[in-house]
Amino acid sequence: MFKWSPLLVKRFSLMIQDYSRLITLEGPARSSKTALAINAFYYLVFDSNHKYHAICGRDYDTIKRNILEAEDIGLLVVHPDLKLTRDKVGNYYILMRSPKGVKKILLAGYSNQTQWKKVLGGTIATFLIDEGNIADPTFIKETFARQISCDNPHTIITLNGDDPDSFIYQEVINYCKIVGRLPVSTRADMEKFQKEKGIKEGWYYFHFRISDNPTMTDDKLKNAYSLYPIGSHYYITKILGERRKQGVLIYNEYMSQQLIVDAYEKDDKGRLKYDLKRYTIGIDIGSTRAYNSFTLNAWPLDYSYNIILKNMAFIKCGYSEKTKNLEIFIRQVLDSGILPGQIEGIFVDSAEQNYITDLSPIIKRKFGISVYGSLKYTIKERIDANIIGFSRKTTLFHNSKNTMDIFKSFESMVWEPDKIGEVREDKNQKKNDLVDSVEYSQTPHMQELMRKGGVKKWDSSKT
Repeated sequence: MFKWSPLLVKRFSLMIQDYSRLITLEGPARSSKTALAINAFYYLVFDSNHKYHAICGRDYDTIKRNILEAEDIGLLVVHPDLKLTRDKVGNYYILMRSPKGVKKILLAGYSNQTQWKKVLGGTIATFLIDEGNIADPTFIKETFARQISCDNPHTIITLNGDDPDSFIYQEVINYCKIVGRLPVSTRADMEKFQKEKGIKEGWYYFHFRISDNPTMTDDKLKNAYSLYPIGSHYYITKILGERRKQGVLIYNEYMSQQLIVDAYEKDDKGRLKYDLKRYTIGIDIGSTRAYNSFTLNAWPLDYSYNIILKNMAFIKCGYSEKTKNLEIFIRQVLDSGILPGQIEGIFVDSAEQNYITDLSPIIKRKFGISVYGSLKYTIKERIDANIIGFSRKTTLFHNSKNTMDIFKSFESMVWEPDKIGEVREDKNQKKNDLVDSVEYSQTPHMQELMRKGGVKKWDSSKT
């Protein structure tokens, strides 16, 4: 349940004023900024004279996970009077009944321009934009255009620290009046900007720290501050919530030889060091010039870490040959002593639905193993999960030749030159297919891995 502190109450009171045209909440995860944004958004919509409002995020799944159904703080969790629904033809939306009439809260994913253009039509009075730093600049501009004819329009933007030269700072956030304390570097950056270009009336900026969250105990704070190496990009942006440019190499600050282990190492009493009980197989299907990649991943019962055990990769071929090679791979896995019942599933790129449908009965009949589509995490979310895994040394590599190829692939992954921190470069190289297959094998327990523990069985209804 969301807990209020005097600081959060004070910020909330400013956010819901008629004159608060734009509110920016910047800072790390678990700092209460999203919870506060959700509460303020609900109040503003409830009190609005207008019918249409919008919640915006990377895509529908992200909006659902981060805003609507987030544990303890989600809009639908805290306000069960709201109803998630959809028209016979159209997108999902939330229905709210209030003394000022029925309100319709639209859900817009800014990653797909075709989709959000369909959603953002007409007048929209209130926007909640999650992770505004990764939103398309055209989308941000369009949200302001939708509010031109509104009485008391409001926009709430949440974000982590990012590149200080990016659009969201230079065209939006740096125009906000600073309210309260913030890191010295951020204050210097904003004040320098404002001396030249000024402040926009009704635009306000709050900076959050993890310690602003009343639920964060000393142990939780200690755990959070140990997530990433001190001084690394993710420590600066995700933990301190400060702004920083990102390097071209994605995992450069997080990879080390300590991630390479012997998965079958025993102690001096002959007991296995790693208590591996569950297994997942990830499959990336190669297209033109690409490789096919099968990866076996091993987990303990609580899913608190994973060890990449085995990989098979081969150049593109027909579906029949792919399936034959997969059968060979599975037999090799079973010959190593792993039982079919220990393999929780084979998780294929969810975009390959036709192959999943064809493959499923074959593998089930021959091996008793289920085939699923991988959970639809974005590439950026998968990157974030593995950065946490490498930093905490909870994503490890067995010291065999083909898994070392995967280790080297992670080491060499880079951002697209003009989209650093946003899009991973993919030139149909083998390394991308190896990394993708690892990530697909992680998706059923990615949340547990990031939280470092917690048992959650695979739910095939989510595919």
